[in-house]
Amino acid sequence: FEVLALESANDGASLRISWRFVPVSSGSFTRNNGINVRVLVRLGGLGSGAAYVEVVHRTYLPASFDQGLGATYEDEVLWAPPTGTTCSEAAVRVALEDRASSTDVIATACGNSASSSHYDNLEARFALAEL
Repeated sequence: FEVLALESANDGASLRISWRFVPVSSGSFTRNNGINVRVLVRLGGLGSGAAYVEVVHRTYLPASFDQGLGATYEDEVLWAPPTGTTCSEAAVRVALEDRASSTDVIATACGNSASSSHYDNLEARFALAEL
């Protein structure tokens, strides 16, 4: 399980968040249950009191890996911040986690090993101008 890249583009009205990942073929979690991806935006600075806003939570089932395990997959989402939202230091986080069981979800701001899953988190900073 490997995250290759995270890209974000702020056009002044929306934020395009894209990511690439490689579902590896070792082990059985990904092969049997797929993976979860949770995309969040952190506003209000980068300190411990910063608020996360969920953009999307997606599950990729094993059947969606039509190019096979070990291939590179890409996805993206377009997020429009609420009007008047400003933040000089914000971040987008993509949390990925293979699913140890078919009921696993990413319930926090980070992918983690709570259900023995393998995980990765990738974060990119950006400035959000007033819309």
